[in-house]
Amino acid sequence: MEPRRAPAAFVTGLPSDIESKSCWGLAEQGLDPVIAGRDPLTVTALVAGIVLLAGFVVNEWRVRQPIMPLRLFASRERVGAYAGRIPFLGAMMGFWFFITQYLQVTGHVSEIVVHGPSCG
Repeated sequence: MEPRRAPAAFVTGLPSDIESKSCWGLAEQGLDPVIAGRDPLTVTALVAGIVLLAGFVVNEWRVRQPIMPLRLFASRERVGAYAGRIPFLGAMMGFWFFITQYLQVTGHVSEIVVHGPSCG
């Protein structure tokens, strides 16, 4: 690709990142157990998340330089690895969320100590 065309391809691919973040956020809100059920907000969030996810896939399929190349999902082994990571990462995120709540409420540990300085 010509060096002059690379920035244009980069700018064209930027909106796909916005769609993917929005669809996951809406899906999380739709699956929140506090508001789960037949609440119109839940149904709207789930439908909007699915529509945005479909838009993200269509956009990634059309652009020349996608942020998430769809050819990565052609391999059964890779898709299996992704499917195996999703529950693991979900459990890990839940652990880190609930352990901080537990330490603050039950252990009476301050927020500063619980969250502490980052190791980065």
